[in-house]
Amino acid sequence: MPAAERFSRIYRGRPELIDHILASHQVTHAVADRAVTTGPAPASIGDNPNSRRDAPGSDHRPAIATINLT
Repeated sequence: MPAAERFSRIYRGRPELIDHILASHQVTHAVADRAVTTGPAPASIGDNPNSRRDAPGSDHRPAIATINLT
């Protein structure tokens, strides 16, 4: 992934990578360049966990890997 996209949430305005995709060494060869992507950036979160209580969706970006096992 490009360095600018290597985060899964924004906390206090800073990107953080806290979500991961785990794969065994046996399948990592099947992950092509640019096959791991993320969705749109969520709104930044703060210290108050109740501030997003009624907000729809997650405060994390989805992490997606395409693995060709054929």
